This record gives sequence, C-alpha cells and structure tokens, in this order.
Amino acid sequence: MPTTILHKHPDAFSDATLPKLTRSLNINLGGLFRLDFTDAYTMNGATPGLGLPENHVLRNMVDGAPDATAVGLATSAVAAADGKGLVVAASGTNPANFIGFPAGAFDMHDAGDHAFILHLWAALDASGHQANANWFGARSGATNAADVATPIWGASPGPAFMFNGTDGETPSAYTRSGGTSSTVAAASGSMEGGANLLSYSFDPTSGSRLFRNGVLIGTSGVPAAGTAGTVPSMRSHATLTASANVSNGDTVTVNGTAITFVTSGATGAQVNIGADAAASLTNLRNYINANTVALNARSERTLGQLATVLTVLHTGTGTLTLAETSAALTVSSITNPYSYRLFPRGLKGRIYAIGMESLTVSGRTTAQAAASEFALYRARLTELGVT
Repeated sequence: MPTTILHKHPDAFSDATLPKLTRSLNINLGGLFRLDFTDAYTMNGATPGLGLPENHVLRNMVDGAPDATAVGLATSAVAAADGKGLVVAASGTNPANFIGFPAGAFDMHDAGDHAFILHLWAALDASGHQANANWFGARSGATNAADVATPIWGASPGPAFMFNGTDGETPSAYTRSGGTSSTVAAASGSMEGGANLLSYSFDPTSGSRLFRNGVLIGTSGVPAAGTAGTVPSMRSHATLTASANVSNGDTVTVNGTAITFVTSGATGAQVNIGADAAASLTNLRNYINANTVALNARSERTLGQLATVLTVLHTGTGTLTLAETSAALTVSSITNPYSYRLFPRGLKGRIYAIGMESLTVSGRTTAQAAASEFALYRARLTELGVT
C-alpha cells in the first residue's frame, strides 16, 4: 500500500494564507518566492541550451505562491545546457526583456514595518555588463503605459533593488521614491567569476543593507520624517493628507465603504475625531486595519511620511478606490499595483537563483537570513559542481 508521510512544521501558522509547503530547504515561513534556475521544477520543461519560449512559466519553488513568466527572453536568456542556471546576455536598456510576477502578487514591502530581504545568486562574466542596467525591481501595472515604457532607474516611480553601477561592473542596490535614492554598492567586479550571493535588505531600523556571500558590505540610512526615500507600495494605493483636523460628519470612503468621523462615541463605521489632524488619521488607520477583510484594504504610515499623511492600500491585486468628503483632507491619485521583474539585461553570465522573503514573517534578522542563504544554497551549488 502507498506510504503517507505526515510532517508537522515546528512553527505555528497564525495566517492560514501563508504557503505551508516548500521545495527547498532555503525557504522558511517568510518565503515569498524562489526561482531556482538549477532546478527542473522552476525551469518547467525549458529545453536545455535554448532560449525561453515567450510567456514560458517559471515555477515558484514556494508552493502556493505565484509563478513567474518569461517575456522576450528567447534571444537574451538561455536555459543552460548543463542545467546549471540561466545563461544571460546583457541586453542594454531594453525594457521588453524580463522575468515577471503578476502585478500586486507579493506584499513584500508596503511600509516601514514590512522588512524584506532579496537574494540573487549569479556569476558574472568578466566584461559586457550594461551600466545602470537594472537586475531586479518593480514597475506599475500595464495600465500605466508611461511607467512601463520608462527604464526603472529613470523617471518612473517604481523601486529598483539591484542594478549595475555606472562602471558597468559594480553590483549595487538602492531604494527609490520621489526622485531620490540611497545607494549601497559593492566593490567593482566583486561578482565576476565564481558564483556569488548578493543580498539586499530593507527594514525600518537599519534602512538598506547589502550583503555579499553572507557578509555585510554596505548600509544606507533610514529617511527622516517628511523626506522622500521610502520604497513605494507593491499594492494599489493612495495617500490621505490632512491640512487641518477633520470635522464632525466628514467621511472617507474606502473601496465603497463610507467611514464617518464623529465627535465621540464612534460605533459601526465611525471613527472618533482626535485632538489634532494626526490623531484623527491614527484613529482612521486603526479602524481600517481592524476591518481589513471587510474593506479589502489596510492603512500605514511609511518611512519618512509625516504624521498628517496616511497611506491606504488595497490588500489584493485589485485597484483601490479612495474618496473623502472633508475640507481638511486631500486624496492623492491612485497608484496602480506594482509588479516584480527580474531584468537580465544588466547581467552577463549565469543566474543560479533569485529569492525573496519577508523578515517580518520569518522572524530572522537580515544578517541571519543572508548568512543562512549563503550556507544552504552554497551547499546546493557545490553538489552541482558550481564553484
């Protein structure tokens, strides 16, 4: 008779929506995705030695999480003939070549309390990299044509997390918003030759960090309140800005549900007016977050935001609707959901794997995550004969 193996995970799940099964020892409770280009499961039948067919699905090693899709890679990326990675040729600033995830698929980093770490295993050739070419980042959905057509490190609002420096060889990482960036760069040529792990993290206490082979090599600070420099949301979102305190009867409508400000005794879809504008927005934030399921939204203040500004985010992949009836409040335009994309145009060499985890969920520090990733995946590459 068939044998059934039951496995009890040592950690309790507080969120039933979290993926419970994984296909790699590297994936923990915070695992959002891993594309392992040395594994037949991720490659999903791609023919060794040939380019990836248009819209070829690259399967996520994290069970229950969204898969990625190859676009325009038939001539710029080849499944390695020996099964050891994805061989890529730098393709300049062509935005049409990428490996992408669905818009809004991951809630990686919407605000200051959503720490994450991104890992990229690669071996670069000694030359041929494209200067200022993005390795991994995000763009808004297809409904924002201008953003899709603009390289992500240029005028677009989307964040790029890893890119080549201006010398064409320096692997760097930065967060970007509002035209500002905080850059963390590795030494020139440090990724060339053998397989190297580059890990980029962001958290509310230390800002951006860059690790090479599990060792911290650079940091950039957290932006001060009221300044740009935060990572934009990957969800459809907008902001509420208060010029003064709200009045009794003022409303904010989130995805069709009207929330009314009252002087006191709030019940149902009501929120008490606070002592000042910031306090009133805090009360609104608390109400939205206590009713996330019903509203299909949540609310946060991102790093660098003033207390009189509040970000409201759709909790799914849909588009947020947000409105107000208040002389004191202003609603920004809605920003479409962002999609994650790996752009193998700045890279020339082999990509072995790329993965991301939410440190808020995993409970590990950035240093622990980087060191563990290096040790575990290095062992896998050693088994494959990769140096």
